[in-house]
Amino acid sequence: MNKVATVNGIQSNVTKQAIRDVIDNQVINFAKQNKTSISLMSLPSTGWIFEKGLIKHCKENSIKLKEMAGVENSTDTNVFHAFEENAPKEATDLLKGDFDDFDTNGLNVVWADYCGNPAEATYNSTGKIRYSYTHINAFRDFVKQATKPSLYYMTFSCNGRILGGADNMVQAMSPNATYVYQAIQHKITQTLCTNKLSHKTQPVLSIYYHGSGKSFMVTIGFAINFKPTFSYVKENWIKRDKIETAKKGIIKMSELISVQKEAMKALCDKGWNNEKIAHALNTTKGKVSAVISWHKHRDSWQKV
Repeated sequence: MNKVATVNGIQSNVTKQAIRDVIDNQVINFAKQNKTSISLMSLPSTGWIFEKGLIKHCKENSIKLKEMAGVENSTDTNVFHAFEENAPKEATDLLKGDFDDFDTNGLNVVWADYCGNPAEATYNSTGKIRYSYTHINAFRDFVKQATKPSLYYMTFSCNGRILGGADNMVQAMSPNATYVYQAIQHKITQTLCTNKLSHKTQPVLSIYYHGSGKSFMVTIGFAINFKPTFSYVKENWIKRDKIETAKKGIIKMSELISVQKEAMKALCDKGWNNEKIAHALNTTKGKVSAVISWHKHRDSWQKV
């Protein structure tokens, strides 16, 4: 399968479309509430699915789409060609490069659909891991310079591979967080607070959900310089899906947990470490450690 086909497969994910629908609805309500046109920058990939839907709904609601800038960061010429070919005529700018490098000043709707890690990790001069937060800092800078009502959304992967492992990244972002999406939310809130920007922002979206394949994703959104009249959407669709699956009797939750534990043991026996097992099974290193500790040293757990 070529890269363009793979990208299109990710874009057609049903849950991803549900996220697009929520954001689309909020953008339309934002424009109506503030009686404003829309100036958008996004990462539309090769399909421009969200953008084409928004164009349609702007026309239906007599909302002017003043500007639409699309960014593609792939170095694959076939991907960028598809990005250009599928761009709607309403697109005013087709940009190639890193989303964070482009000027967002003057825009009032941004969807930074990164679908990657929220942090970058490198070794410092002493050999310790140092984390940087380019994506979150880009949001911080947008809030700093924004003078008019705006919306800003970010989408991150919650199980991407990173130097030092996901658990270390979570601890660096938020010592009290258990999951990646919680750590991301904490880091964003902390960044706003540290830079004295909290008063300019209000959360409007926080959804934790399944991406393509086994990936877990989170999309977070903020209203800037206005108090939204539309509702704050805060949901955990992964938890919801597990409950619904259990209710339908497809597999009981106890059975699901049992299968996962057996998979942990089997991978351990093959020589996998806890971090690698946690990543493969979309769980935390702590949960794997608890199972493997008993599996390897079960005799010490028996009563004398």
